[in-house]
Amino acid sequence: MIKNKTLKQTFSDEKDYINTCLSLINAVIPVSNRLTKKEKEVLISFLTLPMHKDLIFETTGRNIVKEHHKLSNANMTNYIKSFSSKGFIIKLSNKHFLNKKLLSFGEKTTEFNFKLNYEKQPNS
Repeated sequence: MIKNKTLKQTFSDEKDYINTCLSLINAVIPVSNRLTKKEKEVLISFLTLPMHKDLIFETTGRNIVKEHHKLSNANMTNYIKSFSSKGFIIKLSNKHFLNKKLLSFGEKTTEFNFKLNYEKQPNS
């Protein structure tokens, strides 16, 4: 049994870094809250916008991402709703923000602590 295992990885590309973080999160959250491949791509586009992270989900950020992915207004609205329902973003005072309990980008290091358990289920 491995008790405490530390794995380190250094990235030179911000998109690769964020993609890896989202993949790690996706692996341990409930299946119903996991991002699809396209949702992950769209969220990465938001998170790599060259603007203050509290503004990325506002009109300017949405328009940039919408144009990049060739999304309609309705599709963009659906992505925002999905990110919110899955817990990746939160809505406060009619503004959307990254859920910092789940994701905290802008730092040079992100540390994850996972506790994984396996219990064999009796045959039914």
